[in-house]
Amino acid sequence: GKLYLCMKTVERAHKPATLWHRVALHHNYADALNQIDELLSHWSRFIVHKSKQRLTKITQLRYDNMKFACLQVENRHHSGSATEKRG
Repeated sequence: GKLYLCMKTVERAHKPATLWHRVALHHNYADALNQIDELLSHWSRFIVHKSKQRLTKITQLRYDNMKFACLQVENRHHSGSATEKRG
């Protein structure tokens, strides 16, 4: 799936349905980090750092899930019948 950076916009405070501005992040990790730097250039350093930490954590989680899914697919392909394994 895609990762998004969600930012609250003050101008939309009177419209709760469109309060959050959502920007799709680049699929490349390094480019996504640079994109966060550009989009949050006027925000506090703490918020920028926290967003980068979240991106790192989610990226690692996606990678681990993808690796685990590949292992499950490999284990699903078995050779022989059940009687061959017992005997």
